[in-house]
Amino acid sequence: MSTTYTEIMVKGEPALIKGFVIGFLEGRGDKGETFVEEDRIEEDSPLTMILHFFTGQTHMVPVIAESGMVESLCKALQNRKKEIPSEVMSVRDVTGSFFEFKYKTFSEEVGKSILDFFSNLPDGVRIKEGYKPTEKSIPKGKGVEAYAPLHDYELKGSGVVQGGVKEIYQFYCRAGLFEVVELGKLTLEYGKAPA
Repeated sequence: MSTTYTEIMVKGEPALIKGFVIGFLEGRGDKGETFVEEDRIEEDSPLTMILHFFTGQTHMVPVIAESGMVESLCKALQNRKKEIPSEVMSVRDVTGSFFEFKYKTFSEEVGKSILDFFSNLPDGVRIKEGYKPTEKSIPKGKGVEAYAPLHDYELKGSGVVQGGVKEIYQFYCRAGLFEVVELGKLTLEYGKAPA
């Protein structure tokens, strides 16, 4: 049976929520998969920070947890409300996730690595229809400097990668290691997990 995941939307400070979740798992000796999505939260500007201070507003922090631990995690958050100001706002089943990507490179070596990376997808990960990378060789551009308008090689492509929560999260992290690959935000898909 494959692992199912649930999103717990928690109102509170991201660092406190993340620390609480990690402490909760460690205290239970639980090796389950949990992701606290700090990347979905935009960085605070000084104005936003002042508004938070004066209005008492907090962030909405998505916590993605294995479905089997959701009830106990929600109960633990409720039990520690005084120590960790937080509130569970919603709980939803997650059926998968996806992200958009695009790339452009003038290095043939980097191009081959990118083509290989997006061609050899791990289990549970697929690229949606429409992904067609374009590769050009322009002999006249040979020997031209890196910032010139003409290059002897060009590879560009864009697409959407979709799959299971854990698999997409891991693939997203690996894709982010390529300097020339621009990644969109991870997006969750909701619904009832198949039984």
